[in-house]
Amino acid sequence: MSTRYLSFQYELLDNTNTFKKKLYNVESCSISYKFLSQLKSSATIVMDDDSSIDYLKDRIKVYMTLNKVRVALGVFMLCSPSRNITGTKKTRNITAYSLLQILLDDKVTTRYTAVVGTNVVNEVKRLIGNNNSYNIPDSTKTLNSEFNYEIGTSKIEIINDLLASINYTSLWVDKDGVFKAEPYVLPTDKEHVKTYEDNEASIILPDMVDEPDLFYVPNVFVRYTNNLDVATPLSFTYTNNNADSPTSTVNRGRNIVDAQSVEATDLVTLQAITKKAAYEYNSKFSHLSFETAIDPDVMDLYMPNIWIKVGDINAKYTITAITFKCAVGQQSKVESRKVVAI
Repeated sequence: MSTRYLSFQYELLDNTNTFKKKLYNVESCSISYKFLSQLKSSATIVMDDDSSIDYLKDRIKVYMTLNKVRVALGVFMLCSPSRNITGTKKTRNITAYSLLQILLDDKVTTRYTAVVGTNVVNEVKRLIGNNNSYNIPDSTKTLNSEFNYEIGTSKIEIINDLLASINYTSLWVDKDGVFKAEPYVLPTDKEHVKTYEDNEASIILPDMVDEPDLFYVPNVFVRYTNNLDVATPLSFTYTNNNADSPTSTVNRGRNIVDAQSVEATDLVTLQAITKKAAYEYNSKFSHLSFETAIDPDVMDLYMPNIWIKVGDINAKYTITAITFKCAVGQQSKVESRKVVAI
């Protein structure tokens, strides 16, 4: 097996993500990506106290270098920098979050209304604000009913609801601090970016936990709108009758129905939202946990697909969480969902 030369670096940024200086006083750092959570990522950092750092405004950007290839691991806000003093040594224990914390803290101060005809992506960009960098594909889809929120609703909640209405992913921040969202693509339609195999060249560790639990998974999905502004509300039913799916009506011999009201701008979007729900219900009940060496190939992607060939497992999985310590010799703990046929 080839030798891995691994190191980590840290930079101090201001609140516009502009470089201020390199940091050499970081004692330890742990990073957690949880793609299904609202904030998506966080970090725990221990560092020698530095009076030049504005702990209320500055940010820390983390990098890893593997065999001379450098990749960013994220930009983090310094949310709770407690100060510890031991003799003459002063350290900061910092809990840091992704830049989505900005939109969680920023709440509407008056009743919020997005009127019929509002372009959804343009409104999302307006809510993110010009002070933040974003890269979100444009869309012509507009609201066919009003969106209303009470005073005190966080902007991240409003943004994610708007994005869901056009079947985009929820908002996330890439490793360089850019806000992103994109049209949702079923994992079955996405290629895998890496294969982990059970051989000498693999960086996957042998201990794995496979936890299938399919008994309560629905196989008929109904999604409908209750838009008072629309004369004829939208409705769509998706039935999983795929003979290759263990939870399908064919294999279960009965219907297990899940019906929910949702927001959707049009019928095509509602159909996509319904299929997304069917996929997510099936995939979340078959998940795999394992450990690998810290792997840059999957660090800069949002919920990437991987292929695992280990033991009797030979299937595609979507990574939903990665946790690791930024140190040589450490492993990353990975949680994933099986990509299932529906």
